Amino acid sequence: MMAGRTRAGLLALCNRPRPATVMTVHNLAYQGKFPHQMLDTFGLPPRVLHDSRLEYYGMISFLKAGLQFADRITTVSPTYAIEIQGDEGAWGWAVCWRERSQVLSGILNGIDTSV
Repeated sequence: MMAGRTRAGLLALCNRPRPATVMTVHNLAYQGKFPHQMLDTFGLPPRVLHDSRLEYYGMISFLKAGLQFADRITTVSPTYAIEIQGDEGAWGWAVCWRERSQVLSGILNGIDTSV
């Protein structure tokens, strides 16, 4: 699970071509924040703490890394994509979501019963 959350960020740290990435957000309550002392455990270089795209108030944030580095971002519904851009539903991330709104879209869960 953790590897999937960091993949876009790790690929961006490499100095070689990378595949396009998509991050899907299900619930902003799970932000993937860890103490910076876990860098070695995750195999991340110390320089990531100085990268504003990964560092979050002295911690490592995999949500922030995915948000900053993903080529496209999807959510579980079009409504949720709108909600997370507002201050009340964004868990403190509204500005980041609005900055990436051009690549953010919601995909409706469920099935189309008319098909």
